[in-house]
Amino acid sequence: MHKPSRIALLVGILVAGPALAQGADPIAGFRSSLVAVPDVTRPVGGTIYTPAYATIRLGTGRAGVRLAATLSIHNPSETLPVVLERVDYFDTAGTLVQAFLSGPIAVKPFATVEFFIPEDDVRGGSGANFLVRWSAQAPIAEPMVEAIMIGAIGNASYSFVSQGRAIRIVTAPGAVKTRPRPRRAPGLPGPARAARRDRAPAPRRWRAAPPP
Repeated sequence: MHKPSRIALLVGILVAGPALAQGADPIAGFRSSLVAVPDVTRPVGGTIYTPAYATIRLGTGRAGVRLAATLSIHNPSETLPVVLERVDYFDTAGTLVQAFLSGPIAVKPFATVEFFIPEDDVRGGSGANFLVRWSAQAPIAEPMVEAIMIGAIGNASYSFVSQGRAIRIVTAPGAVKTRPRPRRAPGLPGPARAARRDRAPAPRRWRAAPPP
């Protein structure tokens, strides 16, 4: 029976360490990336949607591969912390699977935090996604969010990255918002017609008859 080498075991422990720690506390391995949440108003913020995949289909679609997913959130600001107010994981049907945060956390400038979904957790399905809501105390560079998926079946391995996108409301091009015209009750004259009705008649001008 082949015994795994000490190097392989060590690599396995190093890779699995943060994931195992996230079982009880999702951010236990990233305390050094955090600072105290600023006790000030945070008027700047947004929401980022990141597609992810717990499983993908192969070949004819009957076979598939399970994937481990890592959500990586980077603060690209050099001076200000970014506050994460919500990090949620949803399945293919849009049902909440896991809420990672019990309260807001603040990520230091240039720091990163990660949230991990293990390979054997297939609750998300092929259409899983993460939702990240963030805020800041002043204008700041938008956080960079990525989901990294890794899996293997047989001798083949698969890995890819999904970029997060800010959720914005899109309107039709050229659409102009118009105010509706007020309706008047039936039988009542409109403003212009009422003004004409109330106006005093103009005096008549009499022309003298020509002499006989």
